[in-house]
Amino acid sequence: MSTWENVKKHTRRLSDGFRRSPIKEKPAYFTPQDDDPIHLQLGEAHLIYEGNEWMLDGPVDAGSGRASQALHDLSEKNRILEAENQLLKFKIAVLTDMLAGTKLDMLQLQAHRS
Repeated sequence: MSTWENVKKHTRRLSDGFRRSPIKEKPAYFTPQDDDPIHLQLGEAHLIYEGNEWMLDGPVDAGSGRASQALHDLSEKNRILEAENQLLKFKIAVLTDMLAGTKLDMLQLQAHRS
């Protein structure tokens, strides 16, 4: 028996160790059996799950107004930060162009001196 045949005889194929697992059923998603909405009390907030979404129950109170104001403030701060980020990216592009131009000028001077 040749060496190659001996190696082939004692070498397992990588795919020999793989076995296909049986197909598992997908997990069932939560679907309410009746039409009654789900109620949840979190602190002073009363939430209702109906129509595949959570809704805040009750009148708009001062807490909701504060949350709305906080959301507005965060949105405004996000807009300002995005504008600042865009300006900084522009400055980096300008500086990179200046550096590339300076490097080319330096290489041209070195070539001219040699």
